[in-house]
Amino acid sequence: MAAQPVEDALPTFGLDADVIRRGIAAAGQPAPSTGERLRRRVRHELRNVFAGVLGRLLRAAELAGVRGRVRCVICEWKGLEFRPLVGPGWMQRNARCPGCGAVQRQRLLAFAVSANRLAGRVLWVAPEECLRRTLDNSDMEVITADLSMPGVDIQADIERLPFHSGTVACLVISDVLEHVVDDQRALQEMRRVLADRGVALVHVPILTTETVEYGFANEGEWGHRRAYGPDIVRRFGDASLELSAYRADQFSRRDQRRHGLLDWDAVLVATRADGEREC
Repeated sequence: MAAQPVEDALPTFGLDADVIRRGIAAAGQPAPSTGERLRRRVRHELRNVFAGVLGRLLRAAELAGVRGRVRCVICEWKGLEFRPLVGPGWMQRNARCPGCGAVQRQRLLAFAVSANRLAGRVLWVAPEECLRRTLDNSDMEVITADLSMPGVDIQADIERLPFHSGTVACLVISDVLEHVVDDQRALQEMRRVLADRGVALVHVPILTTETVEYGFANEGEWGHRRAYGPDIVRRFGDASLELSAYRADQFSRRDQRRHGLLDWDAVLVATRADGEREC
C-alpha cells in the first residue's frame, strides 16, 4: 500500500479557514462594547481562578501521597496531572509541567529530538529554557540564536542566517515560522544552511483547514502573522525541503495523557530534497 501523503496525514486542530478570514476582516471594525469587554475579562479571571484552585488541589493530593499518573519526559517530574494552562478565551487541562514549565508542544518536541538522535552542529532558534536539558548532549554542538532574545550565542534573523551553506547538521525551530514576515525566505535559508544529510525539527501550530495569512502581527495571537494548515507541506516543498511528521496521535490515548500531549499536534521533520539523513 502506498504511503499516505504528509499533507493528508498531518493532524490539525480543525479551525475553519473561512471563520478565521471573517475574523481578520472584522478586526478593523469598532471595538467591543464596554459590557462585552467586561464579560470577557470576567470569564478570563474565572478561568484563572479555576486553574489556580485545581493546581492547589492537585499539589495537596500529590503531597499526601496519591499516586501520580503523568510524567514529564523533559524533567522527569511525576504527578497526578499537569497543571492547567489559561489563554485568551480558553483553558487546557493537563498542560504545564510544574517541574520545568514545559507545555504540550515542548514535550512532543523533546520526544522528536530523542527519536531523531541529533548530533553534530545544532542550530537552535528561539531557545526555550525548559528544553535545554533535552539538547544537553556531548554529541551536539548547540548554537542558540534569536533576533532579540538576551543570552543567546548569536543574534540573528531566521530570514538571514549568518552561516555558510551546508554547515548545520540539525535545526531545531519551535513556534517561530508563524511569526516571521516572510516564511518562504526563512524556509529557503533553513535549506541553505542545512547539511546534505541534515534534518530540521520544526514545530508550528497546525490550526486550520488551510493556511490563512493575516497580513499583520496579530496581537491577539502572540504576534502570529498567519495560521497554518496542512498545506504548509507545500511551502516546505517550494523551498526544496521534504517533510515527514512526528505526530502525537501516533502515541496511544493512554500515553498521550501520561505525557500530556495534544492528539492533533505534530513536529515537522524536514530534510533537503536532494540529501539524506545525517542525524
